[in-house]
Amino acid sequence: MSNCGRAWKDQRRRMIMRYEVNRMRKSRDLVEKKKPYAMTLGHLNTMRLNCHGIYQGHEFIKRQMSLAIHGANIIICHWLVDLTKTEKERASD
Repeated sequence: MSNCGRAWKDQRRRMIMRYEVNRMRKSRDLVEKKKPYAMTLGHLNTMRLNCHGIYQGHEFIKRQMSLAIHGANIIICHWLVDLTKTEKERASD
């Protein structure tokens, strides 16, 4: 039974990553505008995402894709930009 579960999880992970790569290609313009971008496989929108404390509860590494799991919803956040920094500070990174 555990093997079935593992296979299902691996398949699901691959599906999510494939989906995410496609989303990332489409969302480059959002990245260029320096806006945090969040996409859910469920029906959560960004405002509810914030209410659920996902951003506060998880540390997202700047410019690294992260998966945050909250309940049954898998919330995919990627390429978050530190909005507290100025353009010059960001460029020096």
